[in-house]
Amino acid sequence: MKPAVSIIIPAFNAAAYLKETVTSIQAQTMPDWEILIGDDGSTDKTAAIAEKLAENDDRISVFRFPASGLPSVARNRLLPKAFGQYVAFQDADDIWEPNKLEIQVGRLKGRLAWGFSNCRYFGGPDTNPDGFWYPAGWRPQKPFYPELLSTGGVPFISLIAHRDLLRRLHPDGLMEDIIDTSPEIRIGEDWDLELRLARLMEPIYFPEVLVRYRQHTSSITKSSDAMFHCCLNVIEKHRQLGADPEVCRRAERLQRSKIATYRMLNNLPEWRRMLLENTFPPLTTRDAVMSLISLAPRGLARWGYAKGIKQQRTQKE
Repeated sequence: MKPAVSIIIPAFNAAAYLKETVTSIQAQTMPDWEILIGDDGSTDKTAAIAEKLAENDDRISVFRFPASGLPSVARNRLLPKAFGQYVAFQDADDIWEPNKLEIQVGRLKGRLAWGFSNCRYFGGPDTNPDGFWYPAGWRPQKPFYPELLSTGGVPFISLIAHRDLLRRLHPDGLMEDIIDTSPEIRIGEDWDLELRLARLMEPIYFPEVLVRYRQHTSSITKSSDAMFHCCLNVIEKHRQLGADPEVCRRAERLQRSKIATYRMLNNLPEWRRMLLENTFPPLTTRDAVMSLISLAPRGLARWGYAKGIKQQRTQKE
């Protein structure tokens, strides 16, 4: 019997977190699911842990793939093996709340439905008990695609979509190579998938915090230049697909102002020039408000996180 939900988990050197991630899925109040774990050539004990989990739960399947270095490749390899009515995506180090699937499957209606939920970070500077609304300026009564393109993606680990809708993303209606694996958007492939879904169908938004995204200490201060350029490439791709040129222009400008603010918060060079070029006239009131909505909470969170770390160090001394 086919499960209600197929859960796609790419895993690379995730031995430290994979069991906790899978346990959060096993704790779901809706038990009708399957987990597909794709080991992407891990060099630690990820595959062994995954296979041990599968031994104890026949809803879990493990597949070993040659190392690709890209979660998108592992996801594409797993998608044809998914037989659930819905497909959900999870990373190997993040956590689902116990009622995630019950809430989402219960509210999704129709064969061409998809949706996403609110998200809370943990383990890093963006922790917030109330979560974050993505994208920042969108509300369910507004067209989703322009706002998603203007302000960035939604939490991919909260996304759930009917398999028939996903198949529409393939020219031949197959569950293969749905996710873009081109090197130009190797980081923004999840945002691109969300945008292509939004071109087909408006999403269902679940305001509850249903997922928790783990921030690793090593990733907090690393340069976001690669992500920034990939986001610009995603915008260019959708310009070529026929997106509104004005929406694309606004999206590019907001992306550039975000990277400038990121550089400012992390004391990286070139932030002044980038901020001046992308923040001042002809900046519209809407762009200014959108930038503040998107960046101010994170700036305050980072400040509070840094202050807390400083206090901990003072106490230890």
